[in-house]
Amino acid sequence: MTQDTSSNTMVRYESDKVFIEVFHGERDYEVGLNFGRTGKNEHFSFGLFCKLMKLEPVASIEMISDDKLRVEEFIAILARTLEEDASKIINGDNEIFERMKTVRWWDFNPEALGKNS
Repeated sequence: MTQDTSSNTMVRYESDKVFIEVFHGERDYEVGLNFGRTGKNEHFSFGLFCKLMKLEPVASIEMISDDKLRVEEFIAILARTLEEDASKIINGDNEIFERMKTVRWWDFNPEALGKNS
């Protein structure tokens, strides 16, 4: 995977199968990772993937901070989780990408929509 593009708040790595974007929000200071298949019009949240797969700690913490050391800690957590538990993303396993098409944040927060879980 090679670095394809970057900005002050985002770095994009891309292979012939997948892309991975690591970002830090300018206004909300959220640290996160998005991914998708190269050449397709798709962006998936790594946080939602971690909730789906029950991968801790990404699934359970809010990664929001404007503190440089905390941001570096969040990026290390994301990288470790991606490396250890998300090989299906890195390898471009179509099954996980197809599954992610139906995953929404409210699947994990039904109370936000006034539904009981």
